[in-house]
Amino acid sequence: MVPVKNLGDLRWYSGYFHERDWDAGTVKISQQTYAEELGMEFGVEYGKEVPFPVGLKLSEFDQDEEVVSWPFRELMGSLMWLATQTRPDIANAVRAVARYCASPKEIDCRAGLGILGYVVRTSDLGITFRRGSVAGLSMEVFADADYASKAADRRSVSGGLVMCGGGCIPWFSRTQKCVTLSTTEAEYVSLADVMKDVLFLRQVWRCMLPEAGMPCIPVFEDNEGAIQLAQNPIS
Repeated sequence: MVPVKNLGDLRWYSGYFHERDWDAGTVKISQQTYAEELGMEFGVEYGKEVPFPVGLKLSEFDQDEEVVSWPFRELMGSLMWLATQTRPDIANAVRAVARYCASPKEIDCRAGLGILGYVVRTSDLGITFRRGSVAGLSMEVFADADYASKAADRRSVSGGLVMCGGGCIPWFSRTQKCVTLSTTEAEYVSLADVMKDVLFLRQVWRCMLPEAGMPCIPVFEDNEGAIQLAQNPIS
């Protein structure tokens, strides 16, 4: 037997704030303090509007002068930490801006500050899991793609997330490794990417809870061609 000591409800762990509501049956994980401290570090206060033009387009072919004296990489690294831990809502925006870390322009810095402004204004957001919202080990899976969104090499972007207990478990927004030739191909690759996470989670749960039920997992995809390919046993 391993001795165990009860230290009470978990509140802080590895920079995360854990908030449990026993009556409502919820557990919320957030990084509000980290987000607010990051805003103070870069001069973005709560409620302060950061200029961020609607429909701003970033491109590798912008001719603006490169920014060499502004900590763009530090900002993006901090935002990536938030995007991969408790803020799936900024994952796609951070991915789109972070790819210019090698030679950031002024417009890239403005875009990064725009994301930070949103993070500060919504610093209380996090991931909430609800008691009684899971039957067995049920999950809901969502997949999507942005076809040929990167102008330089025409690569598409995969996006996906897995919901369980009312909250996200894994999620991602990343550039695909291959060059797809149609929207259907891009959506199919994204579907395959998210299913890798699902298969991994199923194996983990089968090992931890072998007696628990493993119901059929619904996968939501909005491209008919990709759905037909996935359902075709020959392909």
